[in-house]
Amino acid sequence: MLLAGLVLLLASACSNLQIGYNLGDTVTLYYLDGYLDLDTRQKHQVSAELQKLFAWHRQHELPAYARELGKIRQMLQEPLAVGQLRAINDFMRAALQRIALQSVPMFSQLLLSLTPQQVAYLRVQLDESNTQWRDEHLAGSLPEQQQQRHELLLEQFEQWFGPLDAQQQATLRVANEQWPVGQEFWYGERLIRQQEMLALVDYAVMQKPPRAQLSERLRQYIEGFETRRSPQRQARVDSSREHLMRLIVTLTNSASPEQKQHIVARAEDLIDDFAALVAQH
Repeated sequence: MLLAGLVLLLASACSNLQIGYNLGDTVTLYYLDGYLDLDTRQKHQVSAELQKLFAWHRQHELPAYARELGKIRQMLQEPLAVGQLRAINDFMRAALQRIALQSVPMFSQLLLSLTPQQVAYLRVQLDESNTQWRDEHLAGSLPEQQQQRHELLLEQFEQWFGPLDAQQQATLRVANEQWPVGQEFWYGERLIRQQEMLALVDYAVMQKPPRAQLSERLRQYIEGFETRRSPQRQARVDSSREHLMRLIVTLTNSASPEQKQHIVARAEDLIDDFAALVAQH
């Protein structure tokens, strides 16, 4: 699902979207190479598959994003409800799954071509990435971690709303202080996901199963991504999602007419970018 997240991020970035999206296959190849130290043949194969993946995404997914964004103006005519945000969340998770499933042919081919040395390299890179993540998100005290999250949330909300007023900023600060899940939990989730992924990599490299069999394992992994958590872990993930959705509802329903127009304008800019990207090919 890492690739799926990267592609969706490129599709919804707020600045220079068309430039970033058009470089998406190159950026993704660079990302994969950084973790796997691909040889020349692998790079050529992955590059060709990424071009096909982005062509599919451009034609089939970007129009769906535009249709979803097109609902925003109507949604803002009435008070926003959490149920509406749950539907958007379901749409985004389904979009991630579609991208991941579409990438199965590429990844089944790539995994079967990996060497034990590349797997060892991957493990080293993951360890280094985890160290960096801990340094960035877990090194400080709990208040420092909360402040970091507050600054990120403020930046994200102001990208959509414009400047928040004093009451909205107070609402955001209280919600941040009451967040039900901390960074330690997300770090644990990160490690669990990595181990699940490494188990698939080891299966491909050590057992060399038929490609169709590996592809089926990959599809099962993707389709079960949200269902393999223990009930306790899933409850914490759900509580964090619900907390964020309630915050969005509160801030949106307190938005001024100018802020609502800012939201609509941001959505329409993205819709225009998506349409331009689709028209390019």
